[in-house]
Amino acid sequence: MRGVLTVLALLLVGVPAFGQTFTGTYAFTGGSTAATVTPAEPVTFSAFSRNTGPGDAGLDAVAATDKFASSNYSSNSATRDLTDYVTFSISATKFSVSNISFLSQRDNQGPQNYQIAYQATPFGGSQGAITDLPSGSGTNSTSETSHSTAITTLNDLSNVIFYVYGFNANNNGGTLTFDNVSVVAAVPEPTTTLLFGGGVAALVAGRLRRRAGEESILALLMNRARFALA
Repeated sequence: MRGVLTVLALLLVGVPAFGQTFTGTYAFTGGSTAATVTPAEPVTFSAFSRNTGPGDAGLDAVAATDKFASSNYSSNSATRDLTDYVTFSISATKFSVSNISFLSQRDNQGPQNYQIAYQATPFGGSQGAITDLPSGSGTNSTSETSHSTAITTLNDLSNVIFYVYGFNANNNGGTLTFDNVSVVAAVPEPTTTLLFGGGVAALVAGRLRRRAGEESILALLMNRARFALA
């Protein structure tokens, strides 16, 4: 039996199963729009950016130290302008997303509300439509405020684009600032399974049957010997 167990151990290899969690964070230190991924994983975060057009549509950059600030949000409307957003994307062979969080702050004239949306490409599939994230809406305060949204719908992806819309500004000169935009996600990690499928399984099964047959013959001989000595 020890030999069979050794064969089984040698046949164990890694296959994907989600569980290796990582966090990608845009800290905007020194004006950088790149994300830091911790721990390092084979994923790609795009630069954090704003929609800037065309024409008067979209947002304008506003200088801010170690933060990401924009103005020109549409004013006095509880309905968002679909050109007024900041955005970033994540790509990998296969991953799932479980949380998005950020700090936001508006000035007295900035957009009072936000809405998070996403556009996902499933693993082996085609890019879907832009969709509002459930529970992904809230209000921006004139003091820096933390927002966090748990996500259960973004699984088995190869790409996802996030959009954060701001709307209902007091006037379009108002500013909305973001900091520490973070995403918690997971990529596959190794688990164990048998390699080579049915062929190896048949080999191991045959080995077990032969061993079982040998043990049966040995038991029969021992029984006969006991009868002969009785």
